[in-house]
Amino acid sequence: MKIFYLAFIPFFIILFSLSFVSPSFVCGVVDDSKDISSDWSRVVVYFEENKSDLTECRVNPEKKFCCDLENISSVNFSVGKKVFAEVFDLEKGIIGGPVYLFLTDKGYDIFPDMVIKKMVNSSLQKERIFLDKSYINLNIDNPQSPKELNYILSSSEGEFKGKLQDNSNISDFKIPIQKGKNQLIIYSEKTNEVYNQFSFYNLDYFNFNIEPFCKNCKKKKNFFYIDSKQIVTLMFGFNSSHNVSGDFLISFPRDWELINYSDIFDISLSHKAIKNIISDKKEFYVNYSFKLPKHTLKQDYFLYQQLGDYNSSNKLRSFKYSWIPFHKSNKMQENYQNNVLRKSISPKYPAVLNLEYDFIKTIALFPNKDIPESYSTLKYSEKIKKGRKTIFFEIFTTIQEKDLENIFIVFKVEKGKNITLSDPEKELELDFMNEDANYEYYSVYTTNKGPFNILIY
Repeated sequence: MKIFYLAFIPFFIILFSLSFVSPSFVCGVVDDSKDISSDWSRVVVYFEENKSDLTECRVNPEKKFCCDLENISSVNFSVGKKVFAEVFDLEKGIIGGPVYLFLTDKGYDIFPDMVIKKMVNSSLQKERIFLDKSYINLNIDNPQSPKELNYILSSSEGEFKGKLQDNSNISDFKIPIQKGKNQLIIYSEKTNEVYNQFSFYNLDYFNFNIEPFCKNCKKKKNFFYIDSKQIVTLMFGFNSSHNVSGDFLISFPRDWELINYSDIFDISLSHKAIKNIISDKKEFYVNYSFKLPKHTLKQDYFLYQQLGDYNSSNKLRSFKYSWIPFHKSNKMQENYQNNVLRKSISPKYPAVLNLEYDFIKTIALFPNKDIPESYSTLKYSEKIKKGRKTIFFEIFTTIQEKDLENIFIVFKVEKGKNITLSDPEKELELDFMNEDANYEYYSVYTTNKGPFNILIY
């Protein structure tokens, strides 16, 4: 247990860094954009006299940062000097600011707030497959510096170079594309820095396929009839006019049991997903076996397949007694990813959920590798019975189970009250962390995403 807490010391130092600031620090706040979290973004700070000599720090999950000016050796620290800060994170492809302040002698100084945005905000980022197009419309939101962007478009027909814009903030372009795979690289010719690159496909056709294999299974177009008392094997796949690459996602209801396979993640509040990584294939097929809920009398389920921005759905009617005249429906609930921010995470910089619930203070999801794009949220409910409050919560995340190393949870409890935590199998041991005037704080680490029960009494 002690070894585990030692591993989290760097995380907590960064998370609560503003408690340790000194007069040589300059601090500020970096707000999220509408779809990207500012957590762990790189902030650079420099004096007006020498912009090439800079120091850097990270934005913590409370959206705050503090950089130490003592790390800059070329300029002497003195009252009245002008200092700049900006978010410039090539790895994440985001920028913010710049903002500035004049140093005072009143302790650490505070910059105006910044808001992050994508370095290159392109209409391509959510469109990966096109059918029979001769050109694409590209909308570019240019970074503030540098103000010149170039592009390289590579395809089976060769390589084409061009300039996107010159001293303009927002521009729309029509770029000719070829059949098959196209790769677009947006870069600065002055600095040789690559701001973004996209791979997309221009196809003649693209079709999803699904076939059931089980006793007495029936198929009518996109509708399947399956006896719920058996295991069903489903073949998923696609065929395409040209080779394609990307993540082929298969989504199935959460109450289905996937047999002999564990690399799944939460695609929505109602569905889990399997990811197959496709590399230069015209067609791909894979079989998975499922055990359907035994209690089902008659219910419609929906299965989904997706590659890039292309997707399809199929309805499957499971029944215990076919003569029952009514049935329930289980469509995919709203994708929770539409309501949470995208986070870029790593073993050092986890996905942190700072929550507004009474008893759950923080949840940190630590991956075992770098994950450039992840989404996580919490499903929460509570009830009171005979003076005891019971809380139910479950963590949903797009981090695959094989990539999730640990989950660290911090609970906040009023002094004088007791707390117990359990998952479906057992009660979990909570460790006392610290306390303040009104609350005691407890923590637990687990690899389980829930559902959990908290009992407060």
